[in-house]
Amino acid sequence: MLLARKSIFDQHYYLQSYQLVFYSVDVAKTADKDAESLLSEGIISCFSGETLYDVLAGKLGFVSFPRNLLITGIDIKNKNLVIDISKDIDVDDQVLEAVKVFKSKGFSLALEFSGADMRNHRLLKFASIIKFDMDRYPPNSLDNIHYLEDHQVKLFAENISEHSQYDDLRNLGFSLFQGDFLSKPKIIEGKKLDSGRQTAMRLLSVVQNDDVEFSSIEAVISSSAVLSYRVFRLINSSSFGFDVPINSLHQAISLLGLDNIRSWISLLVMSGIEDKPDLMCMNALIRAEMCSRLADEVGIQLRGKSLFTAGLISTMDSFLDMHLIDIVQSINVPDWLRETLLEHKGVAGLILNTAILYEKTDFDAVKWDQLHALGITTESIQLSYHDSIVRSADIISLVR
Repeated sequence: MLLARKSIFDQHYYLQSYQLVFYSVDVAKTADKDAESLLSEGIISCFSGETLYDVLAGKLGFVSFPRNLLITGIDIKNKNLVIDISKDIDVDDQVLEAVKVFKSKGFSLALEFSGADMRNHRLLKFASIIKFDMDRYPPNSLDNIHYLEDHQVKLFAENISEHSQYDDLRNLGFSLFQGDFLSKPKIIEGKKLDSGRQTAMRLLSVVQNDDVEFSSIEAVISSSAVLSYRVFRLINSSSFGFDVPINSLHQAISLLGLDNIRSWISLLVMSGIEDKPDLMCMNALIRAEMCSRLADEVGIQLRGKSLFTAGLISTMDSFLDMHLIDIVQSINVPDWLRETLLEHKGVAGLILNTAILYEKTDFDAVKWDQLHALGITTESIQLSYHDSIVRSADIISLVR
């Protein structure tokens, strides 16, 4: 059973909770009746291990329960779960009683908006949150939902794909949001880069130059007191585990190596763009870490190529609010990296594409057969994702 999370945040982009998504290749190949049982078994197995605690990291987790799992009344130890009721579940007396039991144990309930008037919905009085799928109900179709204000529920919009949708939804009274619009650049044609982004581009051009030397990297870091401080804070943290304090830039570059130092400098430069939320930095770091860990699975086939760097640069468009192709051309990356980023070409491109699809929970689009041919198993992909979350949680406070 694969487990991934989607970030849920408030109107200020502060992380509030996660939407948990479960998937099994076996379920995808099974008849609907048996698929629900397999999915339920997989969810229960995740509840019983430590993985769920690491993925939630102390936040609430929204879980969409299949009907049979909902009515069996399983004993869940983790109270940080929101019971998510799909609009496709027929709310009969069994479901109603199951919901009452969950509520009595302190769990919150989220209902999926069905498009109809929900004032007579049997579960509305138990709900704390009403979820709206923006793929089905865009903001301009939601003028008639003001009656929900009387029920003291929070409005949660999921699958937001555009920045303009987010602005409209805030004006409609929504307070919880989820969607991949944050990973997209907010491009205003004709608008020039501000000074912060111009500085970032200049630094990235130097750092990612394939012919860059140690002295040039050292000069880039030394040019900014803030960047120097953050480099030393990061490298002297327990996350890197060096036995002695690192007191000079030359020592830091020598210990980390050129490829590693340019990756970490790129992350620090991106994280220094102040008008982007911490959540974007966390997601960029998880993608980069996952690419790096999957690259380790295929070893020699990617010798001399930093997939951490590839994962990181693939997120730069959202930080710099530029098209990725323009960034790649501006910072003059090597040919293999350009092909990986823009065409998802070769083994490196396959790994980057896998990390992106996993992040989006678009599991059906993952090229499982190609991954398995390389020796990358479904289990190793799940482990890479899990370990990337844990590693990123340790580092994120050091780069912002």
